[in-house]
Amino acid sequence: MNLLFLGASNTDCGHCFTPDNLGNGYVKIIRERLDSSSISIINGGSDGFTFPRILEKYLAFYSKTKFSGAVVLGGINEVGMLSDNGLSPQRRQALLEGSGEALKKLLLALFSNETREIYLLEPFLFSRPSRLLAWTPAYEAVRSRILSCMEPFKGRSLFFVPLQERLLALARCRGTENVSVDGIHLTSLGHSLVAECVIEAMERRKKDDL
Repeated sequence: MNLLFLGASNTDCGHCFTPDNLGNGYVKIIRERLDSSSISIINGGSDGFTFPRILEKYLAFYSKTKFSGAVVLGGINEVGMLSDNGLSPQRRQALLEGSGEALKKLLLALFSNETREIYLLEPFLFSRPSRLLAWTPAYEAVRSRILSCMEPFKGRSLFFVPLQERLLALARCRGTENVSVDGIHLTSLGHSLVAECVIEAMERRKKDDL
């Protein structure tokens, strides 16, 4: 099985600067926890990327390779852009719609390239520091758009992996500062939970196939 991971900074995690090219986040943890003899992983994350940029990177670098599975984590940079840039309502709507269209094109491109299963990870946002509370409406709008982008692929092997509530529960138990360094990026503990959620989703998929 070969897996492609696409996303922004929480996927990237400095992968270009680690010997195994996996970074120091959830992608590396998944690699360590899965059977190394039967799986290969490529980290295609890039810091700061939105769904349109993720789509561009996939088409430019990975679309000629067939992957048995893909994991996609995006949306938080859209949340930041919608919250902090003083955009007009029309520009905000255009950004949201463009991002959604890019995600649908990415999913279609992956399935058209015979990707057997895609795991679409829920973006996450913490409430500390308190300034991020103002990002909540944008977060909800982006999350809703991501879910709506899944509608055309009903019946396909596209799986939504919830993360927000589990990460917030962990933060309540262990303290937000131990799960996220700044309310957006994860600590090693946060990355471990994301890895656990992804692996659980993959294991459920295998059981459903039995």
